[in-house]
Amino acid sequence: MTIYQLECFIAVAEELNFSAAAQRLFTTQPAVTYQINTLEKETGLHLFDRTTRRTKLTAAGQSFYLDMVQMTSFGRQALKKAQDIQAADRSHLVVGLRQLFDYGTFASILAEYQRQYPNAQVEVIPQSNRRPLEELRSGQLDIGFFYATEHSSDRDVSFTPLFSLAYYVLMNPNCPLADRKALHLADLKGQSVVSSGAFDSFLSACQGPSLEELAQVGGGLQQDHPQL
Repeated sequence: MTIYQLECFIAVAEELNFSAAAQRLFTTQPAVTYQINTLEKETGLHLFDRTTRRTKLTAAGQSFYLDMVQMTSFGRQALKKAQDIQAADRSHLVVGLRQLFDYGTFASILAEYQRQYPNAQVEVIPQSNRRPLEELRSGQLDIGFFYATEHSSDRDVSFTPLFSLAYYVLMNPNCPLADRKALHLADLKGQSVVSSGAFDSFLSACQGPSLEELAQVGGGLQQDHPQL
């Protein structure tokens, strides 16, 4: 029993006419007749009552038809699912990765993706600009790992929180801020911040102003770069 035999059987069962079934399948009436005769011989089933005037399904043929329609539908769905998986497996995924992201977590996510789609190509683009959503909208990026402050409320961008990151400030125990359990950027006004560039990258990643820009608007922050 072949798929083509089943296609011929379903066509005849629905058309109740061998010539019409042949036209539907873009073949000849003798070819359809041969497939039905072969199917009946292989299965031992009498599927149609045929006369010179009409073609009618037998009781066995009616039962067989209902089951085969369902089976061929499942077969098409299975084929489509497999084709989608194969297409995804061969895809080229462009990922935007924000500076100071948790690289260990990203490596785990990437490893799981490549385990599921071993033939997919993944290109990681480090993100240092302040407009990553524009690259998502333009199609330059397929997906991005960014900070929540960069999330837009526009419906064309889907945002899913993954986890939270904590940043810490090291300070002299005699500093007035040392007893605080949490700090805001505004709390650092007037303080000298020792930075090797990571803090400024954090501000940029959050789409906030850089230390230089804060100073220009009177933020009162002083940045000292340590000499290495």
